[in-house]
Amino acid sequence: MIVAMNSVLPIDALSWAAALSPLALLLVLLVGVKMKTRPAALLAWLLAMAVAVLRYGADPRGIMIANGKGLALALFVVLIIWTAVVLYNVVRHAGAISVISDTLTAVTSNRLLQLLLLAWCFASFMQGVAGFGVPVAVVAPLLVGIGFNPVLAASAALVGHAWSVTFGSMASSYFSLQLVVNIPPAELTYWLGILFLSPILVCGLSVAHMHGGFRDVGRALPAVLLSSLAMGLTLIVVTRVGAVQLGTLASGAAGVIAITLYSRLSRFGKNAEGAETQNLGEARKQHAMGLFTAAFPYIFLVVLVSLSQVPAVKSALGGYRLAFAFPASSTALGYEVGAVSDYAAIRLFGHPAPFLAAAAVLGALIYRRKTTFDRSTVRQIARDSHKQCWTATISIGLMVMMALVMNDSGMTSVLASGVASFSGRFFPLFSPLVGVLGSFMTGSNTNSNVLFGAFQEQVALQLGVGAAILAAAQSVGGSLGSAIAPAKAIIGAATVGAAGQEGAILKNTLLYCLLNAAIVGIIVFLVV
Repeated sequence: MIVAMNSVLPIDALSWAAALSPLALLLVLLVGVKMKTRPAALLAWLLAMAVAVLRYGADPRGIMIANGKGLALALFVVLIIWTAVVLYNVVRHAGAISVISDTLTAVTSNRLLQLLLLAWCFASFMQGVAGFGVPVAVVAPLLVGIGFNPVLAASAALVGHAWSVTFGSMASSYFSLQLVVNIPPAELTYWLGILFLSPILVCGLSVAHMHGGFRDVGRALPAVLLSSLAMGLTLIVVTRVGAVQLGTLASGAAGVIAITLYSRLSRFGKNAEGAETQNLGEARKQHAMGLFTAAFPYIFLVVLVSLSQVPAVKSALGGYRLAFAFPASSTALGYEVGAVSDYAAIRLFGHPAPFLAAAAVLGALIYRRKTTFDRSTVRQIARDSHKQCWTATISIGLMVMMALVMNDSGMTSVLASGVASFSGRFFPLFSPLVGVLGSFMTGSNTNSNVLFGAFQEQVALQLGVGAAILAAAQSVGGSLGSAIAPAKAIIGAATVGAAGQEGAILKNTLLYCLLNAAIVGIIVFLVV
């Protein structure tokens, strides 16, 4: 958590432009030059330190403290990323993902419901499991395999699960936001739960519109309303009781159940409309394990996280933690940052990583009895996980350090003051779009929150509006912006054999993303 004290800072055009320059450089390098994230983040971090020293009066000691905080925050987040990806790879290499997905494709032969079930609900469930492009990589090929157009398949998967990113990957994006703002977690989760209600609905309707325009929106409306209610209520309940790690996982599962029940009980769900799919029994016979065994690591994960929320368990085990202490610092301009003694605390029985690791180990032991899960498989899992996570780890570390240097030198405060003066009371309308921009730039809701979370809080303080609402709007926008992240479009295109058609995919997703973010912006504007 960032702790800063008020001081007099230079609020002039040159100082504001200097404060903006690291973010502007990052945008130009990622979007204009199309540089890879790691070198772009490195250059932006170096520029942030130069500006902090030369324009904002930071000294080497203050820079070192800010970078130390950045590394502490990055450690908190990347532990979640690594263990989540390892768990996913354990399940994938065991063939359990195929069991789960084949079971779902056999739920209904109705094309529209198939698309909603897979691109909207199951992709969201997968986001709860791993994220980082995994939902698109898993779901888009499934859709192509049952006869959907490749570009539609990738586009629908991107848009369908866009609402689920903040609390996905065991809430890594949520934690990245919580760690860079001074907002009580309960207040932050309250507004996130409220603001995500409309994106859940709009994402479902958007997938239906992709399939068949407004005609299919009308036809899908009962199923979308039922599933939106199930997912929205589940998200609110799960996050309110403190199990934020399960927010997307549980909500996605609720959506899958709702669509399944609707398809079984309604006449619409039994309308085949062309494409044949295998029945449930056939889907199960093709695999060496049943659905319960395939999903066991996730069931175990839910049980572990649920137990960790029991007050007696929290009280008994909550003291085991790794935390960092940082001294106070100040700049030559008088900007002061207070000392902190329990910074980015990693609780052994509260942080998601130990639960994910336990689920991965137990899952591997269970799968070993059912499949050819041997030492070579374990080595392949390690190689795949390293390949998926290493670049993201370095990029996140650099971006978090850049954000902390900007914050602890007063640059973020100056940026917020300038934006608040220019936009005035209309800024809340555009607050989600800042999050969208961050995800478009960096390809990550986590990075977007790191870059702009403290900025949104500072703008809220300047405007005298609720900081929790704007911080929540930031993360909602960042989540929705994942639908237009070029890196994820590339993943989608590659997995469906549509390499070179990334532009067509992004063209499909852009309007839905902006419309969804605009609706959230209007809601935020009316609420504040």
